[in-house]
Amino acid sequence: MKYSSFHAHSAIMQVFLDHIALVQPLVFLLETALAISLMLGFMVRLAGVVGVLFILNLLIGLYNDPTEWPWTYVGIICTHGMFAVAQAGRSFGIDNLLAKHLIPGLPYDGPVARAIALTS
Repeated sequence: MKYSSFHAHSAIMQVFLDHIALVQPLVFLLETALAISLMLGFMVRLAGVVGVLFILNLLIGLYNDPTEWPWTYVGIICTHGMFAVAQAGRSFGIDNLLAKHLIPGLPYDGPVARAIALTS
């Protein structure tokens, strides 16, 4: 990681780059899951937070690269952050259906209902 902003980040990412054949499918699945989650409005808060952390990692790793424009990553972080804060899935998404059926009376008062309420 030649352009990483921090030496510790570079060392950690080098471990992942040494096992790139295992990491690439996981990154593809994560990006696909985030896109599907945001499109369907399912667990939008969780997807927003994970998206922020994922893009923040890219920003830290590519900040000093002269061919990259860091403000692109800042814009994507802000977008994912707005998804997380605004509960975007509660307007037309699956989170809306979950909120109407599971959250108001919390008939399933347990860790699963609380997790759904927190992530949606």
